[in-house]
Amino acid sequence: MTSMAAVTLAEQVSQKETVFGQLADRVAASLATGVYFTLSIAGEDSQFTRFNRARVRQTGQVSDGDITLTVMQDHRTASATLPTKGTV
Repeated sequence: MTSMAAVTLAEQVSQKETVFGQLADRVAASLATGVYFTLSIAGEDSQFTRFNRARVRQTGQVSDGDITLTVMQDHRTASATLPTKGTV
């Protein structure tokens, strides 16, 4: 398993784009004719350090976001948003 420190930012973005594309392809393949959809992702990757009494207590990285799927058919719309979270 590769550590996140060894993976460049460009590689992380490329991996996320690949997974997002695979998800969009699967959604498109599962919908009936005449059903349309949008799929969006929003989020952030951040690094944090927690202190207590001027001492470092915890450091890490967090990947946090949401994926929203909207399905449209016959002038009707339904949406669902799912959180995507992870820590390194």
